[in-house]
Amino acid sequence: MPGWALVDTLPSHAPVRPVDRVPDRVTRTGDEARVAEAFEQGRCTERTRLAQDLHDDIGARLLTLIVRARDPALAEALRETLRDLKSLTRSLSASRMRLSEAGSDWQADAARRLAEADISLHWNFDAGPDMTLESGQWQGLSRVLRELLSNAIAHARPRSVCVKGLLRDGWLSLTIDDDGVGRNPEHWACGMGLSGVRRRVRDLGGIVSWQERSPSGIRCMLRVPLADPAHASS
Repeated sequence: MPGWALVDTLPSHAPVRPVDRVPDRVTRTGDEARVAEAFEQGRCTERTRLAQDLHDDIGARLLTLIVRARDPALAEALRETLRDLKSLTRSLSASRMRLSEAGSDWQADAARRLAEADISLHWNFDAGPDMTLESGQWQGLSRVLRELLSNAIAHARPRSVCVKGLLRDGWLSLTIDDDGVGRNPEHWACGMGLSGVRRRVRDLGGIVSWQERSPSGIRCMLRVPLADPAHASS
């Protein structure tokens, strides 16, 4: 009929109203969001199940070995392993944590481990405006700090360790000082410990370096972006 035409018979130059495509786009975006939410929920559920299995099965076996151990040194090593297991299972079951809470956990863990080695700890941690750490950030930073302290205990033999943390403009800066016997980091052999620290910091999008302190000891400095890199100040 004159004046009537189907949409698919319109000439190629005829305008198509934007509203023709909006419903499909809205539906597609909503579906993607629901799929992403379901996927994340599934991952969280699986992490929680794995954490529970580790806690119940491996934890119970470690407790049995601790009770049966006759060697005090072996019993203490098993207790340390059990504490590590509890820390691991907690990190698996919790998808997020506030930086201030993580800092308190890090301080308690560092104080306990250093005290066992008769090393004093000086802790100064400023979470600033505080932020929420994703599971990967929390786990990565926890393992970096533990490895750095392990290196100090095993190799530097310091009398004291000082840890300073500061959150500013979306970046977390950490400085770990010791007064031990370490010298000239440029001549260090790059073993599994140092390689692991570098890799974990790099995976978090940060940087790490070491330098000699005066009159003695080593300083480790690392910076990690906790905000979206696009929104963190350079």
